Amino acid sequence: MNEHELYQEVETKVEAFSDHINNLDHTLRSIPDETLRKTALRSLGDLMGNLETITYEFRKHLGTTTL
Repeated sequence: MNEHELYQEVETKVEAFSDHINNLDHTLRSIPDETLRKTALRSLGDLMGNLETITYEFRKHLGTTTL
């Protein structure tokens, strides 16, 4: 596996979390306790941000991002 293929595999695996994260986001938004809901959503937001950073850095390295 060359470097380009490896980075594409990383991006693909990060993107595989997308549907699961969206489902979890929907579930967490239904938590009745406001403090717990906000804490859980904040943590999920951090996770989403970190995954986006990973994907962006790999795209930047590959030269496939326009940002």
